[in-house]
Amino acid sequence: MNQFDVSRIFLKQRMAPTGIRIDNYSENDNGFFSLNGPYMVVFETFLTETDTVQISMISPGFNFPYQCELVWFTEMRPLHKHNFVEFMFVVRGHIKQRIEGNIYDYSEGQCCVIMPGINHSETVDGDAELVFLMISDELLYTIIQTDHRYSSDGRESSSENILYQAFRKHLEKTESTNQYYDFFPLVPNDIVLPIIKKHLTQITLETGDLHPGFYSFVIGSIQRLIAQMLNNQLYSYRQVSKDSQYEENLFLKITAILEETHGRITRQEISNKLLYSDHHINKIIQDNTGMSLIKYSRIFTLKEAARRLTQTEDSISAIIYDLGFTNRTHFYNLFKEQYGVSPSQYKGANSEAYRPLLRS
Repeated sequence: MNQFDVSRIFLKQRMAPTGIRIDNYSENDNGFFSLNGPYMVVFETFLTETDTVQISMISPGFNFPYQCELVWFTEMRPLHKHNFVEFMFVVRGHIKQRIEGNIYDYSEGQCCVIMPGINHSETVDGDAELVFLMISDELLYTIIQTDHRYSSDGRESSSENILYQAFRKHLEKTESTNQYYDFFPLVPNDIVLPIIKKHLTQITLETGDLHPGFYSFVIGSIQRLIAQMLNNQLYSYRQVSKDSQYEENLFLKITAILEETHGRITRQEISNKLLYSDHHINKIIQDNTGMSLIKYSRIFTLKEAARRLTQTEDSISAIIYDLGFTNRTHFYNLFKEQYGVSPSQYKGANSEAYRPLLRS
C-alpha cells in the first residue's frame, strides 16, 4: 500500500466524524468534500527545502496537524468540488489554481472565494503559505441574517454586498452559482496581510479555546473579514463564471502585465504583447472591472507609489517623477482618492492617519 492509499484511508477515518468527509478521492477521479461541522480553518505551509507540506485543520472540537511529502501532495491532489463556500488566502509566495481545467496564478495577498460546484485544485512549485476558511450553508445563513449595521446617528443600515447576494442565491437555489470571486489587493501586502491575518487568527484562537460565546465571536470575525475584503481601499474584486474561461484567462494575463509594469504601459503595448486589438483589451477590462484600462492601470501605479512611500527612503517628488506623473497636484488628488489620505500622511505613518480607515 503506497503513501497515497494510506493517506486517503487516514483522511476518511479521521476527518469524517468531526470536520470534512472526502468521497471519490483518487488519483484520477474528481473528489467531493463535505463539511460536517459549521466551519473549518486550514493552514497549509509548503517547504521546498524539506520537501514537505505542513497542514493544520481546525474546527470546533477538532484540531489536527498533519505533514506529508510535497511531491505527493501536489501530484496527487485531484480536482475537487465541495458542498460549502471556500475562502482561499495566499499569505506568502504564489500558487497555481486549477479551476475547471484551466490554470491561473495567485500571488501573495490575493484571495479567492469559490462557491459550491466549482471543480478546482491548488498546486505549488515553491515555498508558500495558504489559509482556507470553509463555511457551511447553515453558518452562511446565520452570517447574513445577523450582520446588522448602524450609522453614526443610530440608524440601521444595509449590510448587503455582492458576496451576501451570491450566498443567498446559493442557499435559496434560485439560480446557478457556478462561479468564484477573485480579490486583488490595492495596497502593499505589508498593510493588507496583517489585517486579513488578524481576523483569521481571531477565528482560530476562539475555535481552539471554545470559551462561552466563542461561536458568536467567530461569526462576527467572519463578517468583519468579509467587510475588509469588500473595502474598496484594500481590494478590487471581480466575479467570474466557470463558463467565461476565455475572458478570465485574458484578464489575468492583462492584470499580470500591469502588476509587472506598475501600470506603466500603454494599451497598444499590451495589444502587441497579447496579439489582441487595443479595443478588445479595453473591453475585457471594462467587462471584468467596470473601469477603463487607464483607470485600472492607475491602481497598479498608485500601489507601487504606496509601496515606495512605506518601504523606501525615496522622496515623494522622486516617486512622482519615476512613475510618470507630470502634475504633483494631480498625483496627490489621485492618491487621496484611492487611499483616503495624502501621500505625505501615508508616508509619515503608514501609520496613524491611515490605520483608522482599516480598523474594524
